Amino acid sequence: MSTEASARDTGTAAAPRARRRIAVLGSSGACATGAPAHLLEIAPPGIELVAWPLPLSGFPHTPHDRVLVELGHAAAATEAVAAGVDALYVDTFGDYAIAAMRSLGDTPVIGAGEATLHAATLVARRFSIVTVWPRSMRFIYEDRLAASGLGARCASIRHLGEAPDVMGRLERADTDVTARIVAACRAAVAEDGAEAIALGCSCMAPVHAAVAAAVDAPVLCCSRTGFAMAVAAVIGGWSSSSVAYPRVAAQRAARLVALARGAPAGDGEEACPVCPVTPGS
Repeated sequence: MSTEASARDTGTAAAPRARRRIAVLGSSGACATGAPAHLLEIAPPGIELVAWPLPLSGFPHTPHDRVLVELGHAAAATEAVAAGVDALYVDTFGDYAIAAMRSLGDTPVIGAGEATLHAATLVARRFSIVTVWPRSMRFIYEDRLAASGLGARCASIRHLGEAPDVMGRLERADTDVTARIVAACRAAVAEDGAEAIALGCSCMAPVHAAVAAAVDAPVLCCSRTGFAMAVAAVIGGWSSSSVAYPRVAAQRAARLVALARGAPAGDGEEACPVCPVTPGS
């Protein structure tokens, strides 16, 4: 019997439910100033969004640059889990460091990219990814498709290759950029056989409604879709599998945070438990 039903039967007041906190981690500067407005608008009652700043920031121009981005995300997630959040939401299609985050403990971890790719398969047989980022960043999308096992369901990846100022133009819902996104989505449907579209960057959230209204196939905003999955994880009581993601020792997790915050690496490299060669020999 629910708390509310019990209260009705006994005539007593139901105790208020505790708010559940979802830490939002993003690769842009938006999370440094608070949770994204478009997520606050759809957050259900009882869910609190906590924008968690990254101790290190960067942009994943290349696989090498992505290492720094993932370090910052992993360190921020470690701090958020230690603070007792109920879920971690990585608000970027790149899902940076989500496997590492799942090794921190039972706290569920949802990435916008992974969640959106799976959601696309619930509304269509084949989907395309449309992104404002250049083809040189295709490795991010190929990585997410491989990790999710959904490469065969992806009809195409279309890159607009916009200039670096595209994020500001998207925030302003620039009509020219919106029109180019719409054209790419329509082409993916007409030429590539896509039956749904996954927008390939959380920065595209401000133009999602306009794009979705202009395209016949379903268009998924990765930021909103991933957040909805994070809410489902909290409500459903999900937890990260310790079988799939072995738990990291607390001292090693703390060392990563310290490194991300500028502490010297220091000595004390751990010996490999299998290799007979010891460090320094």
